Amino acid sequence: MALDPRLDAEQVLAAVACDWLRPLQPEDRAFHHALYADPDNMRWLGGAIAPTAADAAFAAALAQLRRPAGAAPAWRFAGCRDGRPAALFAAEPRVDAVTIGAIVAPAARGDGLARRGLAGLRDGFAHLGASRIAIVAMAANGPMLGLAASLGFRAVAASPRAGWLTLEWSPAPHADRQELPR
Repeated sequence: MALDPRLDAEQVLAAVACDWLRPLQPEDRAFHHALYADPDNMRWLGGAIAPTAADAAFAAALAQLRRPAGAAPAWRFAGCRDGRPAALFAAEPRVDAVTIGAIVAPAARGDGLARRGLAGLRDGFAHLGASRIAIVAMAANGPMLGLAASLGFRAVAASPRAGWLTLEWSPAPHADRQELPR
């Protein structure tokens, strides 16, 4: 079964069933900018970006959430802790997979947000009909590679971007797979 391209962010979140995830909102701009401007945080994504580039990326993310029916979907979510954003999650359908990812604020690292959010997105997209779910990470990003492996993702190929890997998970039954608390 293929993923329905007409899904909106709320429908995705209903399948994910993480009540602390919500669609990205205009008031998340400062949080988004702080994450993308932090060199330590962005070392795993190719480096910090300038405020004008962060503005453009944020505007594009909001526009993707408001896309017209039939347009290529992309979903952006804020993972909240104590009612405030603490992580950003992204999901984009590709030709044969949904690619998911996360960026966690330094103050929220170690709280399990990335684990719960990525597991929720993985399971939610599988429930919605995605045949494969992928994470693309820098080969040097040991924390993400370890997390992805613990969630059942396996490295399948080098990404077209030098120094990056594609890890995939398929909803085929796995005896060692377990549901994680949300």
